[in-house]
Amino acid sequence: MTTRVVPISVLIVLSGCLLAILFFSQSLLTSKSSSVTRVVCSNGESQCTLNLHDQGYVTASLEPYPLQAQKKHRVSLVFNSLQPEGDVRVTIEGKDMYMGVSHYPLSRISRGRFEGNIVVPVCVIDADMLWLVSFNFVFQGGKHQVIFETAVIH
Repeated sequence: MTTRVVPISVLIVLSGCLLAILFFSQSLLTSKSSSVTRVVCSNGESQCTLNLHDQGYVTASLEPYPLQAQKKHRVSLVFNSLQPEGDVRVTIEGKDMYMGVSHYPLSRISRGRFEGNIVVPVCVIDADMLWLVSFNFVFQGGKHQVIFETAVIH
């Protein structure tokens, strides 16, 4: 039985080719993903509007405001002329501390109006923690978000 030795230069070339294929295939995959159009409203606002220019606008609201931890809050998303494609959802997550992500579907109440209830978790480590309450929808194939960055009353 004979042993065949592969020259080191061949191994280096093959490794380089493999790395190039992995790098370029990953960049091709990420370049195909759609961008997200978003607006972030700061602490203290109970309504927030995302303007989609000539296509219309969408307004998100939180009631009652300010938000209280572990209490039910009514949320709504109102589209002035456009209609979202598929589900409309709200997610809640900590801004500076990972505490998981809560997902809440919104129900269509009427044409262009979606509503639902959310419950913001409580953080026992940081009472002043900021939360991101994100309204997520798809319109004309693009992902869009209206995000509230807000504190919560304990």
